[in-house]
Amino acid sequence: MFKRQLNTGIYKYIQQRRMANASLLLLNSDMKIIDIALLSGFSSQEAFSRVFKLYYLLPPKQYRRQFKQLFRR
Repeated sequence: MFKRQLNTGIYKYIQQRRMANASLLLLNSDMKIIDIALLSGFSSQEAFSRVFKLYYLLPPKQYRRQFKQLFRR
């Protein structure tokens, strides 16, 4: 039922939401990347960075450096 409504599986949906929240934290906070990774449900910064890069095509540190000034609230 979930997959029919959103055209994606529940795991993928949760992962997309985690990555969206993580990207906001990277841009709007000074939290360490490891803390964002753990808060986002990842067991390590390496695992978080690997998945983050799949979504945003940049590692979290570079994403923060490149976009923080553009999207700061």
